[in-house]
Amino acid sequence: MRMFQKGFIILLLAVFGLALAACGSSPTAEPTEQQQSAVAVRDPYARPALAGDNGAAFFVVDNSTTAPIALVSAASDVAGTVEVHLSKMDGGVMKMEKQDRVEIPANSKLEFKPGSYHVMLINLSRDLKAGDTFKLTLGFESGDTLPIIVTVREP
Repeated sequence: MRMFQKGFIILLLAVFGLALAACGSSPTAEPTEQQQSAVAVRDPYARPALAGDNGAAFFVVDNSTTAPIALVSAASDVAGTVEVHLSKMDGGVMKMEKQDRVEIPANSKLEFKPGSYHVMLINLSRDLKAGDTFKLTLGFESGDTLPIIVTVREP
């Protein structure tokens, strides 16, 4: 049943994303390759966290287009500030850096995961409890946005 629910949610997100892309194009202009092809987000999740603390969202971005795409922003009403970050080792110390742009190459995928790229949820406005869901909107350099539903789950 759970696999069916995930598949159904992914299908709904893909259909919604394609509908948004169609709404944004001019009827007289020839659509670009970016508008004709699919960009999908799979398995969005966050770990439980308390209001006032920070949290993080993770997912996989599938870029099946013939051109690179760039994630440039994220937004959600569950946190005071939402930023795209990269965690990496620097001199034996794990550090996080805010990213203004994360490129996903053509015909590839990029996993946002612990210890790598992730969306930081800074100063949570509510508790994130296992089983909860919340909306996260991803913004791309093209101007397109993709709203996704993130499920909170235990690590």
